[in-house]
Amino acid sequence: MTAFALTGILAASTLLLRLPIYILPLMLAAMIGVGVRYVQTLDPAYAVTAALIFATYISATVAFIALYVARTYKNSLQRPIAYLDRKRCILQTDTPISQRMISSAR
Repeated sequence: MTAFALTGILAASTLLLRLPIYILPLMLAAMIGVGVRYVQTLDPAYAVTAALIFATYISATVAFIALYVARTYKNSLQRPIAYLDRKRCILQTDTPISQRMISSAR
């Protein structure tokens, strides 16, 4: 069920593509705050923190884009999603639909 939900989100939603744009102001505010604190104290831990915030943002953005590119590629392969067993399929039979409807009504 989780795979179905994840597939639906990736196929029908652009939330993960828009998420980096929504998070950008928060990331910039955090980077400015850490940068100001680094200038005040010259503590290298703040520079490392800023680098980690930036790396996390870039990594998440690349991962979200990669998910959509992979999903788009998979959808564009023109392969059927399912295979039909023609022996058990009622979609293409030799009997016309009108005769099948008459025989099923009896």
